[in-house]
Amino acid sequence: MARDIMALGKSWRIANVHSCRQESIEMDVKDSEQVLLTVTNAGVDVPKFKDNAQAATLRILQHPHLTVRVNGKLAVGSFRIFGGERVQVDLSSEPAQRTATVEVSEDGMQAVLHIQYIPGTKRALKPVSQSAVATVEVVETSLFPLPFDLGEIRGILEQYRISFQVDYAAISSLLATGANGKCVCARGIPFVPPIAEHYEVVSSASAQTRLIGIVPVHPVSSAKAGEIVAIHHPAKAAIPGTNVRGEVVVPKAPNTRLQRLGDGVVEDDEGHVVAVRPGRIIFTPVSLDVAHTLIIDHDHKVSDGLIHFNGDVVVKGSVMTGVEIVATGRVSVNGSADHARIIADEGIQVDRGVFASSLSAGMRMRTLLQLRGLLQPLAAELELFIAAVSQVEQASQQHGLALRTGPIALKLLEGKFQSLLNVVDALKLWSEENAHSIGVEWLRFIQHATGELSFGRLTLADSTASWCRLQESLQEKLETLPEAADQGADVVVRTAQRSVLEASRDIVSTGQGFYQCQLRSGRAVEANGEPGVVLGCTVVAQTGVHAREVGSQAEVNTSIEIHDKEGQIVAKHIHPGTRLSISGWQHRVQKDMRNVKWP
Repeated sequence: MARDIMALGKSWRIANVHSCRQESIEMDVKDSEQVLLTVTNAGVDVPKFKDNAQAATLRILQHPHLTVRVNGKLAVGSFRIFGGERVQVDLSSEPAQRTATVEVSEDGMQAVLHIQYIPGTKRALKPVSQSAVATVEVVETSLFPLPFDLGEIRGILEQYRISFQVDYAAISSLLATGANGKCVCARGIPFVPPIAEHYEVVSSASAQTRLIGIVPVHPVSSAKAGEIVAIHHPAKAAIPGTNVRGEVVVPKAPNTRLQRLGDGVVEDDEGHVVAVRPGRIIFTPVSLDVAHTLIIDHDHKVSDGLIHFNGDVVVKGSVMTGVEIVATGRVSVNGSADHARIIADEGIQVDRGVFASSLSAGMRMRTLLQLRGLLQPLAAELELFIAAVSQVEQASQQHGLALRTGPIALKLLEGKFQSLLNVVDALKLWSEENAHSIGVEWLRFIQHATGELSFGRLTLADSTASWCRLQESLQEKLETLPEAADQGADVVVRTAQRSVLEASRDIVSTGQGFYQCQLRSGRAVEANGEPGVVLGCTVVAQTGVHAREVGSQAEVNTSIEIHDKEGQIVAKHIHPGTRLSISGWQHRVQKDMRNVKWP
């Protein structure tokens, strides 16, 4: 029994201990606090609790414009938040925007109003009252800008200084839509440009384009004796305009000069320019004339003599072996040219074949333009040099000194007038390189001028008299040279074999093409006839070559060189062995190329 009593006492003590512990735990849970979170529109409030307070749960929903940091650390997802912890919320919004701009055209004659509305977005947190579990969720509200009113647009137009002929009806219509858009809000009054005094070639004197095969040939205008060639239009003054800012716009007067009338035309009292002889009409920026025309009704043989003619030459037959034709105008041959030499300043046309001949069109004019570019600075330098020598001579005489012209020239040439000797040397070198194309008369004059202006002759001169005479002669010679390049001259043939062809503009074959030729063109070479072949030729062109077929199956040596880097070679078929070059970049064709546009 004693053992039972002792066991019972021990059991009571254990039960009593467990009961006390359970009661203590229940009292602790009941007495502890819960952290409660409050989410406002702008952030999360975390109140301070006792250290033993139960943590709250903060759920953060991801959003591109929301950044949440807990105690300074970036937070995304679910977090336990204890009392007093710091929760920082950054939430961005986009305000609504609106813009009104005015674009004024470059000439100031038109103003365009541009209206743009850009909606915004207001972002806030979804509120949550005190809760142990709170969610950070972004709520978005669209913001729309207020539309512009007419008063605001008036102020904007004032900022741009738009005041003339404002179209308020168009502006109001745009504003009424309340949407993005644009309208012409003001228009100026354009000026009427002045019309310079000028000649207009009448259409009756213009030739129609003529087809040879399938290739159009450049037209040649001609007139009969007594036919009206052009009409003289007097100058008309400009009418000023007003731009959208109310400023008066006065156009500039045209810087043009009326063409000189040649001896082949005459102007009557009514302003009609009438041809006094039959021939081709010459209408360039500097002259209006009807060229002399030499007509040969038969085949021209070498026994008939060489032709050097100041005007156009028309051969109704063929040009035979040994014949040379040099014309300042245009040469037209209805037949063929065989072992002949033809030089024309304004173009060559041979309706049939060209065989073992030399044809040059417009190259002499290009040479003369180069010569003008050398003689003009020479005349200017010489004029300054004469004036400087004369000034030194006068100053020395006033001081009782008698200085000779030669020593004065020596000192000046060793100083700032070294440029005169440089120009003389350049002219001398150029004349040696172009002696074959400038003619005997010009060659003699250049030799005389460079001899007179050599260093030795200048430093031994007794006076400036010979220099003054040379200066006058230079001015006279300059007046005979062309002032500006015309449109260029073409060589147009049906076919050419073993010939040398050069033109300041285009070289065109209207038939079979070019065989074993040397071709040099200031613009393009074209062989678009039938079959339109370029075979065994050396071709140098400025802008491009157009042909149906280039080279041959036998790989006959054919080369094409284009100087312009933007140029192009166009052909239906290019055979292997052909050498192509554009602006220094070379390519040798290794296999057949068809429907080519190279590069």
